[in-house]
Formats: sequence, structure tokens, C-alpha cells
Amino acid sequence: MIRLLAIGLVLVLAIAGGNTVWAADLPEPGPVVAQPFVASAPFANWTGCFVGGNGGIALANWGITITAGGVPEQSANGIAGGGQVGCDYQVGNWVIGIQALGDGTGGVKTNLPLSSEPQLQETWFAAATGRIGYTIAPAFLPYVRGGAGWAGWAGQEGPGWTVGAGIEWKFLPTWSAFFEYDYLGFSARNVTLTGTSAVTANTSLNTQAILLGLNYRFDFGAPVTTRY
Repeated sequence: MIRLLAIGLVLVLAIAGGNTVWAADLPEPGPVVAQPFVASAPFANWTGCFVGGNGGIALANWGITITAGGVPEQSANGIAGGGQVGCDYQVGNWVIGIQALGDGTGGVKTNLPLSSEPQLQETWFAAATGRIGYTIAPAFLPYVRGGAGWAGWAGQEGPGWTVGAGIEWKFLPTWSAFFEYDYLGFSARNVTLTGTSAVTANTSLNTQAILLGLNYRFDFGAPVTTRY
């Protein structure tokens, strides 16, 4: 028994001594060096001006009152297309700007329930608006806008008002795409509805437009750093 204990003690001392030799052979750990902080790249900058084109659909809706009696509300839809130009300025996540838009449209309503079979047509609409948006990510800008509107319809070129909302995506440094809904309202006025004979009617108009568009942007100044 004493011999076995002696042999075990010798083995333990040999292993411990071997580990000490191996540890001595390992290189001493060097000083801990902190990794340098790398700042993230600046986010997309929306400050600048832009020009572009758009296309979509427009729904024209007329309210008509004629001396002889009322006419049921009439509506027609058609394609719309045109262009826009404007400028934006970014402060933090907020973006404010102005825009002018003009579109031609082919909304026509025929065969009104009148003996003269008059026609109603909206040939174009336009808007001059201010807008405000808040970036939810560097390249995505939801926004609302509002201002003055104009339209050509039933031989008239009438002023009105407009409101709208949309989202714009800056997919390249100088290119952005947008999806937008606009409502334009025009108060009632006396217009001449033409057909086999002329009919004077008190007519109002509202137009709803859903547009897709593309802008080329001329960025001004340094990129803006924002928080998300």
C-alpha cells in the first residue's frame, strides 16, 4: 500500500511539473487593445430639388344641377400622366418642401339623362402644394401635402384645392420613386354642357388620383445624419 501511494505521488508531481513546463513555453498574453470605433455612414440626404414624371389613374366625379331638375351624380375614370418639379429641405428626420404637378387625363362621361346628350370631360389637373414628411428609414419618406389645385373641365379652367399623402423611396443617390394619393376639389359653377344642344348647369367636380412617379434629384449640401 505504501508503495502504491508513493508511486501515485510521483505521478502527480510529474504531471504538475510537466504542466508548468508547458505553460512556461506558451507566449505571454499581450496588452488588450481596444478596437477603434467606426462611425456609421451618413444617411440619405433629401435636401435639394427634383424633376420627374408620373402616371396613374384619375376618377372624376361631377355633381350637376340643371334648372329643369337635378341630374344624378356622374363619374368617369381614365388614365392620368404628367410631370412634377419641386424642392425639399431636411432638418433631422423632418423634410419640408414645395412641389408643382401637372397631369393630362381622359376622364369622359357621356349620355347624361338629358335630351341634348351633353358630354362632361376633365382634360387636365394641376396642383401647387407644400409638403411635410418624416423619414422612417434613411431612404423612405412618408409625407402629406396640400395646397391649390386647378382643372380643365367642361370648357372651364377652375381653381380649387387639394390634399394628398404618399411615400417616396430614394433607391439611388440621385433617383427616387413615389406612390401617392391626391384629392382635388372644385366648387360648383355654371358651365355649358355641349351636345346636340347646349345646356347650362351648375356643376361641381372632385378628382381622386392615384399616381406612381419617378424623380431625378439634385442634392445640395452634405448628407444629413439622423436617428432611427
